Amino acid sequence: MFTAKYNELMNVSDVDELKQKLLTIVKEANDGAMISRKITLNVVGINSLLSLQKYVTNSMLRYQGMGLNRY
Repeated sequence: MFTAKYNELMNVSDVDELKQKLLTIVKEANDGAMISRKITLNVVGINSLLSLQKYVTNSMLRYQGMGLNRY
């Protein structure tokens, strides 16, 4: 769900703005209630821009079968 907007997301320089964009994407995608809830809880719990960018990158790669086991 992050792949199409990955470059736009990585150009955001404020952690709160990035969180808001991610939550909007999750809300719009609504692929599955459990997945959306898990992503939302993870995003809300991350407080640094770098960690949030790592989470987005790993989530995108994991979806493509190339993610790491840990964030």
